Amino acid sequence: MNQNQLAELFDTSKQNIGQHIKSIREEKVKQLYAEFDKKRKTEEAKIADLSDIEELEKELKKNK
Repeated sequence: MNQNQLAELFDTSKQNIGQHIKSIREEKVKQLYAEFDKKRKTEEAKIADLSDIEELEKELKKNK
């Protein structure tokens, strides 16, 4: 359906339909960025953990 058909179906203006579509798209983009940011932070934490493990291993080798 196009915006004109949706406007007729819901008895509203084409501009109102456009605003709703824009809102839905913006919300989806926010969700995608949030998911990406969560994954990035998780990966950064994994890298930090690996770095900590490597440092501990170095210290253990020094103390042998």
